[in-house]
Amino acid sequence: MLSPIIIRPEQPADIEAIYDLTRRAFAPMSFSDQTEHYIVNALRAQGALTLSLVAEHAGHVVGHVAFSPASISDGSTGWYALGPISVEPSLQGRGIGRALVTHGLQILAGLGATGCLLIGNPKLYQRFGFIHTTDLTYSPVDALHFLIYPFKPNTSRGEISFHPAFEANGR
Repeated sequence: MLSPIIIRPEQPADIEAIYDLTRRAFAPMSFSDQTEHYIVNALRAQGALTLSLVAEHAGHVVGHVAFSPASISDGSTGWYALGPISVEPSLQGRGIGRALVTHGLQILAGLGATGCLLIGNPKLYQRFGFIHTTDLTYSPVDALHFLIYPFKPNTSRGEISFHPAFEANGR
């Protein structure tokens, strides 16, 4: 990992840097609909940015991860969605994303969360302990890319919903 990296909560002065970083980090991603920077702002504006962490290096924001509440159709509580997560394109692959995710999961566990879920690359997120489940589903995507990280034995069953801010598109 690049040193020294400081992982800390987002501050108001970071908002513009997070927006720009997220936009640039997702720009070359073929799977992206280029709305991730709008999603982060919408989560913040709607009070749904439960946890927003930045990675700082040499006084600059070089990484960001967002965690927001997720709903389960059976009424289960304590679930959070991970994402978007962004790392400065020239610094990707150096452990910054890993540090952000690990730190965020530790904080969620300390808050008594039931679990965390995401849509992402299974090869990447299984390294953190995310697993596939048939108990929870998110029908808009292939089940292969829907993963959970349970902090407690998973008794939740049903369809998940991300916060409505995930529909943000900047218009």
